[in-house]
Amino acid sequence: APTIRYNNGTFYMTTMNTTGGGNFIVRTDDPRGSWSEPIYVKDFRGIDPTLFFDDDGKVYYATNEGMGGKRGIVAGEIDINTGKRTYKTRFNRSFKDKFYRGVSRYFCRR
Repeated sequence: APTIRYNNGTFYMTTMNTTGGGNFIVRTDDPRGSWSEPIYVKDFRGIDPTLFFDDDGKVYYATNEGMGGKRGIVAGEIDINTGKRTYKTRFNRSFKDKFYRGVSRYFCRR
């Protein structure tokens, strides 16, 4: 499922592409107009990705993917211009632990 976010005058859309390239981000100033070329997010391959723009200027990417044969939420800081991870990825297998509640608070309530 695609996610659309708005930050500082720019619309961002992220989704997955299982047939080639993987997850990606595109951007535009006008969602009715042209969108940018995709920026592929190689470090995150899961489904239903989302973006979070923090007040301090950092951008986080979260998705549901597997690590070590287990599924869960994967989140990490990325460079929005390159799609590359800029900080260690966090993985959570349990939807009831503190990390999940933190991701939920930041990604869903803002």
